[in-house]
Amino acid sequence: MKFYKSIFITLIFFSISITSDDVEGFNGCKTKLAQVMRPEYPRVNYQGFALIKFNIEESGKVTKTRVVDSSCAMTRNKEGDIEYKKCPYFKQTSIAASKYLMYKPPLDDSGRKCTITDHSYKYNYVIYRDKVNGNKILLREEFQAIQ
Repeated sequence: MKFYKSIFITLIFFSISITSDDVEGFNGCKTKLAQVMRPEYPRVNYQGFALIKFNIEESGKVTKTRVVDSSCAMTRNKEGDIEYKKCPYFKQTSIAASKYLMYKPPLDDSGRKCTITDHSYKYNYVIYRDKVNGNKILLREEFQAIQ
């Protein structure tokens, strides 16, 4: 019983209730994101993202999750855009966090339950979150310059 209490408390502290992320499948099936858990940061000094794809079942549960892309922020180009390089660091924690994704039961235009296939979700991994507005990535050398 003590084990289940700790899991429940962990989910309360680390899950985020979201109501605005609308999702529409290719078949006109619509739903909204109901819950997402922030993934654990891997033990690396890289920032970046992982893009996952999955199916949303009639109950709103996520199934058949797979990683499509996992990339690390390396540098900025002359235009100021982040340049990424493929890296494996964010795959495992993104798959683990995706097990806690929940959607409202999807419905089609006539109100019948349906499923959504191959929906994408992006997990961003940012170290210096408190120093930037939004979810932009601040590279290590830029962080050191504003200290």
